[in-house]
Amino acid sequence: WNPDEYWGTRAYVDGKYQSIDWNNPQHLEEYFHQMRLAGIDVIASDLTNGLGWIPQTQQIQRLCLQYGMKLCVAINHHGKAAEYEDIAQKIWEACADPESELGAAYLYKDGKPLMVNYCWYDEFEAMQKLGGEYGGRFSGMWASGEFSRPDKWGWQVDPQAGFLPSGDSMFLTSSINYDSPRTGDHLWRKSLAWLDYGFMVAAKAKPKFRIIGSYDDVHEHNSWLKCDTRNASRGWQMRDAEGDVYYDRVKEWLQDGWAKPFHEGGSLRDGVYTIVSMDHGAEFAPRENRMELSPLRVTMPESALSRYYWLYHLGKDEYRIIKLNSGFSLEAAAMREGMPVRQNYDDETYNQRWRITGTPAGYSIVNRLYKKALTLDYSGDIVTCTDAGAANQRWELTPVMTL
Repeated sequence: WNPDEYWGTRAYVDGKYQSIDWNNPQHLEEYFHQMRLAGIDVIASDLTNGLGWIPQTQQIQRLCLQYGMKLCVAINHHGKAAEYEDIAQKIWEACADPESELGAAYLYKDGKPLMVNYCWYDEFEAMQKLGGEYGGRFSGMWASGEFSRPDKWGWQVDPQAGFLPSGDSMFLTSSINYDSPRTGDHLWRKSLAWLDYGFMVAAKAKPKFRIIGSYDDVHEHNSWLKCDTRNASRGWQMRDAEGDVYYDRVKEWLQDGWAKPFHEGGSLRDGVYTIVSMDHGAEFAPRENRMELSPLRVTMPESALSRYYWLYHLGKDEYRIIKLNSGFSLEAAAMREGMPVRQNYDDETYNQRWRITGTPAGYSIVNRLYKKALTLDYSGDIVTCTDAGAANQRWELTPVMTL
């Protein structure tokens, strides 16, 4: 453990910023209280890489017992019946037995203690049918690092499918993953717009469980703990619109039920929009949705989600425009006429600020830095040009969901 470095991410604990140390009881207790203050009332302890963290899990469970919260665990049985039964016995004896010291703080679902199963879905179904002396004592929910289906408990959301409305369970995250985190930041990154969108979908669906993953999971870009990410690489940074706001944003969604725009007074509310050219009804997207610096061009949307852009009002009718399921902001590339518009990591530079003005012929979208308008070039590219009021410089912005 190095107290000064955690891949550029340092958590605020013990009165200063330092790396996360789950072996330090004082650190663990402070992280617990931060989660509790945010409005979390159930903690799912991740034991998917083995049961070696049971002592820390029990410490969390003692705190849950003290403060009226609940705990459950997530496990990985690799689809093996004997392994599942063995894990179920150990979790029952350590955490879930209602007659034990900590049992009153274990989460029940459908009348039984809950165990989250991280596995392929057919393996999950097979384990739920087994019964068994200990396995049969638990109800299960499914979790996966890939694929989307209703009632999933984590760890990721497929960016092509997004957050699936459910009346029972929804997993919410700021993480956008198009590949393994080992492939680099451009294929695995954070986006506050993605997190806001997930909470907004859940606010309308009203599921019984909202799983907000995951407080400290820096490596998979799920984390929303209070932290300093200035020295982290771009894909790991937790800044968007107003800086390091992820913890406060989760807290606002959980305690107020609906987040507020960062800057009131814009002619368009923060939220999800479609952007359609008034000229021929063309829509646009990055050439390569997964990659930074990818230029925009006219395209046929692959799905409803691929059409969506998130707008954050930055004051004076200037907006950050984010391709929702890529997590990148739109920016103007250069001053010259006809230069491309592209997507890139959020930045405070003015080439990512767009003044949006309503006109009788549709909205004009003008870059603050270069003073040039978003323009549909007849080659099919999206570029910036001097605003001449032409039809290919006017856009229909239709709200899908707004704050």
